[in-house]
Amino acid sequence: ILDRRIIPEFDESGRVISVLAISRDITMQKSAENQLRQKNAELLKAQLEIEHSQAKYKQIFDNTLDQIFIFDVTAEKRLKLIDYNPTLRKLVGDLNIAEDKYIEDCLAPERSKQVIHNYQRCLIEKQIITYEEVIQLGDDTLYFSTQLIPIIDKHGNIYRMVGITRNITENKKLTQEDIKRKSSGSKGQGFSI
Repeated sequence: ILDRRIIPEFDESGRVISVLAISRDITMQKSAENQLRQKNAELLKAQLEIEHSQAKYKQIFDNTLDQIFIFDVTAEKRLKLIDYNPTLRKLVGDLNIAEDKYIEDCLAPERSKQVIHNYQRCLIEKQIITYEEVIQLGDDTLYFSTQLIPIIDKHGNIYRMVGITRNITENKKLTQEDIKRKSSGSKGQGFSI
């Protein structure tokens, strides 16, 4: 590909007396520009896909009935709260005071010990762990099934932890009532010969 410029030279009367022609090979420049346009188009497409994916996950994060919370894991293996969903916010209130704070600074000491034990287990085992827990909120006793998911980087280090907690209080109460009903129904029954 050539870039050509023609420059006329004029005499005093304005007539063209000579023409200067300059040609330059711009093949590599045009090729580089095309490659750059193609890369920009690919980057734009990837960015749109990422934004679409983020919007999908944000919709799930914001609308699920499960409580979701996300911690960054520091080099010292401490957990810093970075985000939590509206369902958790409804349960425990606004945690703005807790954002960017370590987990042990956000909870009462006894509760902190229970929680950190499970989180440390997840950090050591480097795998998803699931457990049930009982939490006293005011006069209410609540039961939860919690799953901790370690997010591992390419070096095998956990840099983030996602927690998903499901309120199983109603199921627990129904199970307990069923057990009581079955055990009280069997009392006094026996065999006679």
